[in-house]
Amino acid sequence: MRCGGGLLALDAAGETERAAARAADQWLAHLTGRADLARALARTAAGADDPAPFDPRPYHLVDRYVIRGQMRAPGQWLTAALTPSRGDPERAAAEADLVAFAWSLPWERERTRRLVDRAPDPVPRTWFYQLVFGRPGAGILFRGRPPVDLAEKEAQLRVARRALILTAAISAYQMERGGPPAALADLVDQGYLDRLPDDPYAGGKPFGYRVSSGEMLRAQQSVSSQGRAEDRVLTLDVERGRALVWSVGADRIDQGGHVPPDSQRAEDFVFLAPLPPRGPK
Repeated sequence: MRCGGGLLALDAAGETERAAARAADQWLAHLTGRADLARALARTAAGADDPAPFDPRPYHLVDRYVIRGQMRAPGQWLTAALTPSRGDPERAAAEADLVAFAWSLPWERERTRRLVDRAPDPVPRTWFYQLVFGRPGAGILFRGRPPVDLAEKEAQLRVARRALILTAAISAYQMERGGPPAALADLVDQGYLDRLPDDPYAGGKPFGYRVSSGEMLRAQQSVSSQGRAEDRVLTLDVERGRALVWSVGADRIDQGGHVPPDSQRAEDFVFLAPLPPRGPK
């Protein structure tokens, strides 16, 4: 209950993994001469990756169980919920006791049970809000999200995780062989990966890949400046010989991986492998 249930725990785990992936990416960029560590990172990330389709139902069921427990024991949280900012908890305690007593009445118990059963479901948000508006603890009941939203967040997380698997394996490959692989399949053929991870948005197909011949990635983005939206062009120069990996993104259209990483556009998600080691001058 203190962790907030399945959905909030899922969000927290996802944010933690995203932060870890960003940190690992920065670490890879500064790693030199230790292909064994890059291999270990690729193996660890691959071991944490679940190839099975994402199923949001267990998280909704856990959330429902936790919400039901919270509603059955309002004394654990109701006083804090009713206490205004910088207010006196003791004054709110009497109101909390009254609300808890009201919820113990048979018809209120049944109403609460029905609300809890619908809370994590993808019911129309406006309709559900009208049922819980003004009720103490409405935020607990209103935190459910449709499965499609959960699936999209999970797909983005899997993209970041699988891109890290690939860039770590590419880093190990080029440390030992002097340059990036000609194709992602070489990572499997040469023993750096057991299998290639699928692009979550590509229906079982692998990530896009190329070794750059020297290019500029470009994306047009809308930014807010002094209350007005302005279009700006984001550019990034990619060095010759640097490997790029990309997912086709949420629009599921392969546009060739020509936008910079972290672009706000709903196009390809592009990831840059570390620069290959420089040969002797």
